Amino acid sequence: TRFMPPPPDVLPRLVWRLDDTPEVVERRCGDFRASVREIVAEFELAGVPVKWFENARSEIDTFHEVAQFVEDTARLKLVQTGGWEAMCDQIMCDLDDVALPAEQNDVAPLCDLDEEQVDLCLNRWGEEVEARANSRGVHAYSEQPSTTSLLDNVRRCNTFKSQNFVPVLVGDDQVGWAATTMLDILAPYLAKGLACELVRLSADDASSEPNAQGRLDIKGFPVAIRLAPDNTLGTNSLADRSARVAVLVHDLVADGLIQPSAIRNETQDVRPMSSGFRSGADAPAPLLYLERAAMIYFGVPTFGVHLNGFVRDPVTGRPAYVWIAKRSMSKATYPGLLDQMVAGGQPAGKSFVQNVKEESEEEASLPPEVVANVISTGIVSYKYATRKGLSTKVLATFDVEVPTGMSPLCSDGEVEEFSLMSVSDAVDSVRDRLPLWKPNSALVMLDFAMRHGFITPDEAGYSELAHLLRGGMGSL
Repeated sequence: TRFMPPPPDVLPRLVWRLDDTPEVVERRCGDFRASVREIVAEFELAGVPVKWFENARSEIDTFHEVAQFVEDTARLKLVQTGGWEAMCDQIMCDLDDVALPAEQNDVAPLCDLDEEQVDLCLNRWGEEVEARANSRGVHAYSEQPSTTSLLDNVRRCNTFKSQNFVPVLVGDDQVGWAATTMLDILAPYLAKGLACELVRLSADDASSEPNAQGRLDIKGFPVAIRLAPDNTLGTNSLADRSARVAVLVHDLVADGLIQPSAIRNETQDVRPMSSGFRSGADAPAPLLYLERAAMIYFGVPTFGVHLNGFVRDPVTGRPAYVWIAKRSMSKATYPGLLDQMVAGGQPAGKSFVQNVKEESEEEASLPPEVVANVISTGIVSYKYATRKGLSTKVLATFDVEVPTGMSPLCSDGEVEEFSLMSVSDAVDSVRDRLPLWKPNSALVMLDFAMRHGFITPDEAGYSELAHLLRGGMGSL
């Protein structure tokens, strides 16, 4: 009655028990603690995670901590068993029926991050890394720190099973990959044959990758989906193909496959996968225009630009530091995570170079004399299976030297802050503090480090690492 008095109407009915003495209460508490210790010991012996919680506080705070412990335990168990697919193999369930986390258009962040969650996020990541090490036979308490290899981090962005996807064609050119589940979803539309049709493939339907006509190898796939097939009306212009597919997208929104809130009324070019992104007056016309929100459902590659801003060592002439951007917490995707100094999507009608230079002025307020020295360094690409479809990303990468003493400035509100980090520390951060990075930005950072000799062929899995950084445009 001292710490939590009963309601006034209950108080008269309370009875003081004769055996409610301090000695009796202490003995009962002692018996309870002994019993609990025995029960907890059995759980711990069986390998069941156990945690004690202090309940002399708000029930909401206690519930939050308990829920966080259950979530962390479940996540760790999932890693130990090899992920959703391995777990479904064990219990004979259908992965499509599993309620996975919120749908992503790209690689899922390792955790939702805000200033108060950084330590919790990194601790959880460390536990997952240790679990993976244990599953590979690496002792969790060895003298080596509990880190994951750089290769593990790149593999994470290239996670998919080829048997779960079928080619998507426009004409005879492959433009993407659709999940096999789309065959059922599109069944009524495939039957009509107006917006799309089912194509049955034979072993002779494809040659080596890519063939003389620039088409990708689709051997081994029994069927494909062809968008905007030739019709009996004889109208198969770019405008006609785009209009028929636009009607299909509208119907998929009505069917509930695509969320209405995702529609941007913004189309992107769809081109043969073998040709990559093309722009400028001399670029051939795209095969069709497709609503941006629908791209992932058909596995159509999307493009972007990433710019590494570096500061050169005055003695060696080698890049020594890189400017790292921390994304604004107001960003809809990957808020608060680390990114390149400049990064953005690739709009139609612009070249990569034109786009990255404009982004440099808008995002980092770089002066014209610095922007003029931006140089192209290649691409980073990857494929990642999401519940919506296969996310295929191609990032054009660029480097630019930022003079010593000059700092980029955020002018469009998309960056929380810029920080200067040594290249070695940035690589170590990707290796040991991966949750702090936007997933594809970590790949671009590794590509920069490899090109400038900070990651050498002595790195475990170097060859596969180099291959997977370009893994987005080949066959499955």
